[in-house]
Amino acid sequence: MRVDTDSSPDEVKAAFAAWLADFADAMAAADAAATTNLLDGDCWWRDLLALSWDLGTYHGTDRIAGLLDEHLQQAKVSDVRIVTEFGPRFVAEEGAAARSRASSPSRRPAPGAGAWPASGRARTAGAPGRS
Repeated sequence: MRVDTDSSPDEVKAAFAAWLADFADAMAAADAAATTNLLDGDCWWRDLLALSWDLGTYHGTDRIAGLLDEHLQQAKVSDVRIVTEFGPRFVAEEGAAARSRASSPSRRPAPGAGAWPASGRARTAGAPGRS
């Protein structure tokens, strides 16, 4: 299924679901050729410790095919899916502890480290001209 700028949101979702199913099947089968056939020739692949235990960036299907040929079989990829439940979220906290944290200054010394100097500058013990 091909989509373009005139495609409806449902058509786009259906096309992506079909592509993702094909991609998942190719990855699970450790088929580097089938996987790269699903990618644009000018695409980028960022391997964030998934296949190679490296933070590699690969440009173009030839370089990506090399990565897949070398690591896909051993990786045993499964359960490929899109995850949308991520990112920052607001979580309301209840009670006095939450109000206390909200009103506390963001920069304060660690427990047991003493107080900040009144001038706002750190004091260096033993340095000439400082106490």
